[in-house]
Amino acid sequence: MNVVSAIELGRFRLYPLLDGFFHLDAGSLYGIVPKTLWGRNQSVDDKNRMRLGIRPLLVEADNQWILIDTGIGDKFDEKYNRIYGVERIPTLEDQLSEVGISKNDITVVINSHLHWDHAGGNTVQGKDHDWLPGFPNARYVVQRGEYEFATHLNERTRGSYRIDDYVALQKKGYFDFVDGDKFILEGVKVVKSGGHIPYHQCVYLESDSKKAFFLGDLLPMHSHLPLPYIMAFDLEPLVTLEKKREYLQRAMEEDWLLFFVHDPDVPCGKVEFHENQYRLRSS
Repeated sequence: MNVVSAIELGRFRLYPLLDGFFHLDAGSLYGIVPKTLWGRNQSVDDKNRMRLGIRPLLVEADNQWILIDTGIGDKFDEKYNRIYGVERIPTLEDQLSEVGISKNDITVVINSHLHWDHAGGNTVQGKDHDWLPGFPNARYVVQRGEYEFATHLNERTRGSYRIDDYVALQKKGYFDFVDGDKFILEGVKVVKSGGHIPYHQCVYLESDSKKAFFLGDLLPMHSHLPLPYIMAFDLEPLVTLEKKREYLQRAMEEDWLLFFVHDPDVPCGKVEFHENQYRLRSS
């Protein structure tokens, strides 16, 4: 059970949430890095899959509730639940309730991108089997290019998206598209990174000189801190490499708190550079 605790960031409160767990092929998670290296500290199941957390981040800022990513949702059938080893305990709704709010209290949803494990909770099915906003009082913020990318899929990209997560929102006018970096409100800024996919965005948070950064799938687990550890899923791996180098250097110099969206055990941490690579600080 994930007990939700607030992290103070100046006037903001940050709540690392869980929408359960799922499993992906372990080799794909580390790309060209061989198992002899990543396997030293990682365990896999009998299908060579690793267990990943699904960690949306809730931000309480200036009397608004902002949700970064919406988890995996409940659209998968039993077949896909088996393929991906989905474990929805706890659910995002459970976690919001523990904080003391409901989905109706969310005023802004920021999607790092529209893959099904990050935007699965964007919509819910209504009584007439149509897709309704999962957060009916929120505006949804995503890169305009990402929506275009997600609605023009091909054989390489189709398996990562589920159009039911976002097309209905556009038709109903819920999206606020952005082009590149933009402040959503004071101290909350989306940052177009690319890398994982061309229009992936991270989220920069700053309040009273304290800083945090939601990395999304650019760096999904703390085990991806070494620069060459890049997922095979990334469409622009060299962009991922350079953005990791840039953001991790800033994170170390400016004392950023980093949030890891898929780490099964470590929701967040700060970094240091030791023995020629980045790693979590021990304190």
